[in-house]
Amino acid sequence: MGRFGFFIAVSSAVIALAVFGWRASLVTHAVNHVQQGAEAVKQAAVNVVDRAELTAAKARADAAATAVEAFRAERGRLAGLTSQELRSFDTTLVDPSVVVAQATDAGYCVQASYGNAVAHATAPGQASAGPCP
Repeated sequence: MGRFGFFIAVSSAVIALAVFGWRASLVTHAVNHVQQGAEAVKQAAVNVVDRAELTAAKARADAAATAVEAFRAERGRLAGLTSQELRSFDTTLVDPSVVVAQATDAGYCVQASYGNAVAHATAPGQASAGPCP
């Protein structure tokens, strides 16, 4: 092999290494994009689950507030109302996560949870995220 043949062999090797490096870089870049996309999808799924759990907790708190108002209308009082007494009054409130956190004749706060979400209500239709203040 002469100098020209050696030059061609070395040039071919350098070009092959450059192309291989470029392709490896593209593969690494593509893998990073896939991982970022997968993380975004996972986070979106977590957000959907969090919102669904909060919606369910709010619905439970709102149902409990409606039961408290019915209790007040029928019994004429709220002071001293307990979770157990409310469940006895309204047998649809079977979930133990629904609790009467406060009950006076001036007002009340009921609290409910679902999954990791907690909501409270001080009137029917007024459920909010978080525990009773």
